[in-house]
Amino acid sequence: MSIKDKTYLVNVPIIRKNFFSTNSAKFKGNLQIISNDFGIIKDWKIEFKEVWIDIFTTPRWFSDKPSLFKYRERLFEELNLIQEHRPSKRSSNLYKLSDNELIIFNNFLNSKEKYGSTLKNIVGVIKGNNPGGEAAKPSSAEMIIDGFEDIGIRNFIILFDDLCLYKLDYFDLYKINAEEITLEKFVNLNDALKGVFEFMQKEKQYTDFLVYLVQMKKYYNKYNGIAKKGEELAKRARKRFSMNVDTYYKKNKISLPFGFDINDNSKYQKCHILEYHIIKDNIIKLLFSDNKANIEDYLDMISDPENFIPLPEEIHRKFDSNIFYYDTNGVAIPLGEEGKYFLNREENLKFNHINKEFLTKRKTWYIEKRKEQIKI
Repeated sequence: MSIKDKTYLVNVPIIRKNFFSTNSAKFKGNLQIISNDFGIIKDWKIEFKEVWIDIFTTPRWFSDKPSLFKYRERLFEELNLIQEHRPSKRSSNLYKLSDNELIIFNNFLNSKEKYGSTLKNIVGVIKGNNPGGEAAKPSSAEMIIDGFEDIGIRNFIILFDDLCLYKLDYFDLYKINAEEITLEKFVNLNDALKGVFEFMQKEKQYTDFLVYLVQMKKYYNKYNGIAKKGEELAKRARKRFSMNVDTYYKKNKISLPFGFDINDNSKYQKCHILEYHIIKDNIIKLLFSDNKANIEDYLDMISDPENFIPLPEEIHRKFDSNIFYYDTNGVAIPLGEEGKYFLNREENLKFNHINKEFLTKRKTWYIEKRKEQIKI
């Protein structure tokens, strides 16, 4: 049974409309999106190369405190900047971010914990007022695709928020297995998306655009509904996982590696060897394809106590980031310089080897499947 979920990486150069002539806040950079083979954007990562942020903010935001104001407030605190009341609608007080400030800005936007909003709202964070553009009127987009002469293609980015399930913060993990494709190949992943893309190129009057937009949204709403069902099934299985681990290891009197005691789970987290979200993605894919034959097998993988290794929070996080993995002999193998440095830290040395007694045949199967997933 395959546990691989096909993913694609698309690089999209982005720029503020009228970048070279506007006196308002502006930006340019690159957006990377991760899509599955149904054309659903699973995650994205943005890297701005140049940003002129407006210090002025819509005065009413200071009293109403909408979500965009709160995002700006947190961002400005990290940048050591202070928002100011905009004296008039056309007033601006632009500040160009330095290279170090761009790093802070990009990290802020790419963190779900810090910024959990849409691509469109990034424009509002930079401008200090409500962003323009909506899917029903792509020509009003302020963030556009750079490098294309065709206006329809340049405005296509306004639709991305409707194509995105939600931001997961798994971008780097998805990217490991992603096949890089062009924007043109991405839009051919489903007929609804292809229809909208082709219409935007050949029609400059958007009178019939809503017909295509409705078709596209119907497709994505169907997927989102099925994805929620898959999420619910996976979450229930994950709840069973925690209970199954406690029962299985206590009943069989199996010693945990790294000196942990099964009863003292305050010191470790119950980590899946074959990652939860990878199995969950396969469940959603089967549901969307109306192929329910193997769903129970995948749910069993999530709840299986053999798909378990005890790791402290930081080790767990780095394991899920794939800077290292365990081989079938239980040896921690670094991936890249970051992995070498992390595993060689004195406090982490004891996690470099799993006791052989803990490595059952089933557990090594999960280790092999994980290696396949990260292309080892």
